[in-house]
Amino acid sequence: MRIVLLHGWLMAPDIWTEVRRALPADLEVVAPSQPGHGAEPVLADNSMAGWREWLVQRAGADRPLLLVGHSMGGMLTMSMLVHRPELVAGAVVVAATATAWSAEQRAGWQSMLGAAAPGWSSRVAQALGTVLFGARYMDAQPQEMARWHASWLEKQNPGAAASLGSVIANREDLTVHPLRRCPAAMLRGAEDPAITDAEAKITADWLGTSVTTVPAAGHCLPLEAAAAVAAAVLEVAARCAAR
Repeated sequence: MRIVLLHGWLMAPDIWTEVRRALPADLEVVAPSQPGHGAEPVLADNSMAGWREWLVQRAGADRPLLLVGHSMGGMLTMSMLVHRPELVAGAVVVAATATAWSAEQRAGWQSMLGAAAPGWSSRVAQALGTVLFGARYMDAQPQEMARWHASWLEKQNPGAAASLGSVIANREDLTVHPLRRCPAAMLRGAEDPAITDAEAKITADWLGTSVTTVPAAGHCLPLEAAAAVAAAVLEVAARCAAR
């Protein structure tokens, strides 16, 4: 079984560093950059189907996959559960929901996409960061926002990353689909401004699991609560192995 760690929007594979350190060395773990992030080009087929095909090509279909998705990576994970279930042995969904967005949520997201463009200012980065990172984490890591912002200006392409935005905003409501159940877990930060308790519960019920609420944490649990994420991965991996 291959464990695939899928990072969130405007993030990078390095958010999984502490999670990976907490996993046994004998596990096969890969953490690719998402389309439009890092060296990954934008999707040739800019749709959820194209995004799933990209994942199959990057992660491989030669063995079962345990998908661990944070935020938009969690959306991709759950789309794979519906549309490519034969490839998915298990799923860990971190700070993501299976429901479609309301018109108000889509409008807010489109506003964020417009802000994430080449040359984006530190003021815009601060506004985005208050959603992407928990307040307690930022208080403990006061230089993290500036480092993250500088990394995107120097090494990444926010405009390319934003190309995935329409796919995210217009995704289907996955909860209308019956799900072939597999070992799954769902985590949400207690102080996450992007995911409500109600949305988390609907998603967890659909996955056939319960919500693990991580106290004193916001949206980016791989950075803010790596031990909790690693524990969920190990628990789901053990259940997959026992099947």
